[in-house]
Amino acid sequence: MHSDSHRARGGLAEIAQGNKDSLKSTYEWSQCRSGKRRVSRSKPAVVEKAKPPKRPTRDFSQVGSRQKRRKLTDLNSQLDEFANDNNISVNQVIGYLLYQRNHSTQKYLVKIGDILYRTGDLEETTKIKLDVDQTLALKIQLNLSRADVYFLKSYQKDYVHIPYRNVIRESSQKLIPTTVECREKRGIMVENLEETIALTISRLLEQLKRKCIDVPLNLTYKQKTGHDGARGQSVYRALDNPVSDPNIFAKMYVPLFLTDTQTQETLWINETPNSAFYTRPLALIAEKESADLIKFINEKFEPEEQKLREKCIDVEYGVQKYSVSIIIEDTMKDLKVRTVESGLGGADCLMCYTRQTDWKNKDKIKDESAFLITRTAEKTMKLYSTMAEESGQIKKTKNDYETRAGLTNEPISSNFSTVDLHALALMNFPPL
Repeated sequence: MHSDSHRARGGLAEIAQGNKDSLKSTYEWSQCRSGKRRVSRSKPAVVEKAKPPKRPTRDFSQVGSRQKRRKLTDLNSQLDEFANDNNISVNQVIGYLLYQRNHSTQKYLVKIGDILYRTGDLEETTKIKLDVDQTLALKIQLNLSRADVYFLKSYQKDYVHIPYRNVIRESSQKLIPTTVECREKRGIMVENLEETIALTISRLLEQLKRKCIDVPLNLTYKQKTGHDGARGQSVYRALDNPVSDPNIFAKMYVPLFLTDTQTQETLWINETPNSAFYTRPLALIAEKESADLIKFINEKFEPEEQKLREKCIDVEYGVQKYSVSIIIEDTMKDLKVRTVESGLGGADCLMCYTRQTDWKNKDKIKDESAFLITRTAEKTMKLYSTMAEESGQIKKTKNDYETRAGLTNEPISSNFSTVDLHALALMNFPPL
């Protein structure tokens, strides 16, 4: 009984102790909750945002040009700083890096790096480089248009380097003299003959300077000139030809040589003076060759040619000024032009008094004495000396056909006629 009472008191004590612990726990919990409420009232709740997934890094070869420049910013700065500190170019730094990093593996890169380090530049050894002059020569030689040259540039870009179209155009514009329209807009011609010749001489000086040839200040320049007409070619009868008249008349000249005036040393000579590629036009007129047209050409160019023969012209190239004597030979003319210029309208040959109708007469062709040379070079010279007065006017007399073979009152050329030596050689006549 006594033990039971003890157990009962012990149980009550445990219950009381449990209730006390429970009250204490409830009090602490309420205090904690109130503290949290105070904290939550004083500070707002922070909600952490979800981080986006990390983008995978791309290779240098996979990024664009802008990203590549951004990635290489630090490296470029270091290269510039290193080059400035060592007084060399960035290309030389890169060249030495190629040389150093490939010394034992890639011999070709070692060679390229060595050249780049020593010179700071790397020429393309696999391409043929054409400058502007070479490109223009190719264009003229193959008769190419601007579009053809541009196509050739794109087609041969891996093998031949051709300058851009605008570079060729700007350079070629400097080679063209000033031109004007003539003959009621049926043709064009150079405005000033002296300017054209000076432009040719300056081009020759440029080529001599490229070859490191010492050029004296006193020079002699020689050229030949003449004019001729062309008709009947298919190109003039083409449907897409904008010219209504299927004829073309050209006044031309060809440079022959450039020499030292004092020593007569030849600085430049035209190796192919009869080539059409060396012919330079002075006038191009879409008209049939006629006496009136030849008279117009002679009245325009012969006074200028004579003035150039009598004086020297000054040609500037770079900082130097050269004094050049001009020699002009009037030899690029055929027999028809010579006949018209001579004023001998009654005869069609400069060596006899025959007409073209006589050349078709079978009886005269069979006659050995029908086409004898009746006008020698000496007689032609005397004839010219008696044609004009001191004032330049042509003398006119009645019945002068036998004396002057049909001389008209039209102005004649100031140049003498040339004897057709080729015809003499074919007829086995000795040269005069």
